[in-house]
Amino acid sequence: TGGVGPLPWVIGGIVAGGIGAAAGGSGGNGGAKKPAVLEAPKVEIENDKNNDGVLNKEEIGDATHINVIVTIPTGAVAGDTITVKDQNGKEYPHKLTQTDIDAGKVTVAVDIPAEGTDLKVTATIENAGGTSTESAPDRATVDTVPPTVSVTYDPSKGEFTVDFSDEPINPNTGKPFTPEEIKDLITSDPKNNLGPDTTVTVDPEDPTKFVVTPSPKDPSKDVTVEIPTGSYEDKGG
Repeated sequence: TGGVGPLPWVIGGIVAGGIGAAAGGSGGNGGAKKPAVLEAPKVEIENDKNNDGVLNKEEIGDATHINVIVTIPTGAVAGDTITVKDQNGKEYPHKLTQTDIDAGKVTVAVDIPAEGTDLKVTATIENAGGTSTESAPDRATVDTVPPTVSVTYDPSKGEFTVDFSDEPINPNTGKPFTPEEIKDLITSDPKNNLGPDTTVTVDPEDPTKFVVTPSPKDPSKDVTVEIPTGSYEDKGG
């Protein structure tokens, strides 16, 4: 009888020990879940007011940088990082604040490209889950220099050549000048002495160049071709 007595204590100890080990193992599987990677942000070049893909002098003004508006995706929190990248691969990181989150967007300043070149911006957002895919880009060409025009005369052909520095835009239509519109422009000025039989053609390989074959309104007087200042624009306005 004395040898049998301790058995319940031993069994109880084994059972208690087994249960304790199982409970401890179950508790070890807990922990915080890693957040999902967020969707890509959206970008918009703020200075391109009319969204025509051109940054003109009026839109840039005296600014030293271009502003990019980044729309923050759902699920972002303060401390996540928005990174804007330009056409040269330069990155502009911005750590989000709660104020940014509440606003739903943030403005990031980027460098102004050289005259005549394109600004291209994209953005990503990085959270605890990783970095998003790159956003769709927004683009705009810097065009702040006013257009110019030169007029030359070839006596051997009896023709004037009107050569614009950029494809001329008719400010009345917002579209490129047609040969007929150039004719109306120059024949309506009495100083040019150009009659209705004057013809104007555009160079088929160069939309900035027009050829004028004059027909004088008064044959006893010389003809000229003058393009009035302010009568034309380029894509930059």
